[in-house]
Amino acid sequence: MKTRIWCFLFLACGVAVAGDTLRIPAVTIPFNVEGQRVTVTTGGSIAGIPGSEDRFRVNLEIDLSDFQQNLLAILRPQLNRSDACGERIDLQDAVIAPREPSGIMTVKLHYERWACIKALGKKVEKRLVAGNGVVQVKVTPLIGAEHAETPNTVRLSAEVGSIEADGSLGELLHSGSLGQTLREKITRSMQSSIDKGTNWSATIPPALQSVLALRTVAFQDAGLGRLLLVANGEVRIPAAQMEELMRQLK
Repeated sequence: MKTRIWCFLFLACGVAVAGDTLRIPAVTIPFNVEGQRVTVTTGGSIAGIPGSEDRFRVNLEIDLSDFQQNLLAILRPQLNRSDACGERIDLQDAVIAPREPSGIMTVKLHYERWACIKALGKKVEKRLVAGNGVVQVKVTPLIGAEHAETPNTVRLSAEVGSIEADGSLGELLHSGSLGQTLREKITRSMQSSIDKGTNWSATIPPALQSVLALRTVAFQDAGLGRLLLVANGEVRIPAAQMEELMRQLK
């Protein structure tokens, strides 16, 4: 059935004229991130480029709203800590909202740092720092063009933004390793979802994957704050090769 759908799609593309737009059938991709089940939906469109018979614009869209809804459960295994003689982190809330071309993630957490000392032959736990904080992390998708073997991969760049925190916790988040650790773990968890969600083999037919060249990628608002990842690029195929592709798909 899928082959017949793609056959119809590219037969239509073969006679596309300027302004024609053909929808790429939606594909649902389920996967696990940190033990949490997440589903994304990918789709998009292909349109003829005016004045060209062998170039087509490609628009790909990935609906990440289910990732948004499960963000707290995804991040908790990465960020929560409970060291008797060290750091204790309790992630209390996590949300991400689109702010094109980036996404702004806001995390709320409770942080404590404990030290263990011996007194009269017994271990005594002493709390050194405690406080609540709200940290914003700006996450921006980029095309991984520097990776020649995988030029269409989507990579994330993250930077810590505004920080609201009590006393000593604020200092740790601003100048200590805690802010850096949060940024790295948030990026790692989100990158895992992006890697699985941008599985172009589930969206683009095999014959076009090697000639797909993505140019831009951005987070967008799909309405009501829903997070959408949009990638734009093009495929270039000589007319004879397109005809051969159509014959193979029949």
